[in-house]
Amino acid sequence: METAEHNVKKAYRLFADTIVLYARGYNSDQILDITGLPPRVAGEFLILYETFGRGKGSRLDELFSSYTPGITQRPVRVERAPERHMA
Repeated sequence: METAEHNVKKAYRLFADTIVLYARGYNSDQILDITGLPPRVAGEFLILYETFGRGKGSRLDELFSSYTPGITQRPVRVERAPERHMA
């Protein structure tokens, strides 16, 4: 039986995974496939991040350092250039 603490940690981890993938330029279908989240939940995570995650001193820095080892700061969305296909 899973404890409430386990479920909260799992939710934090899924949130962090979703945001890291988003920041790395993965599209919504890829994020859903990788995380296994329902579209509505992933969407809510992204809305929370876009709404509250941009300010300095937010709890997100602590969250990412706790649940994503090796990441010392909050991910930042980077726009990627479109991939070129060779003919």
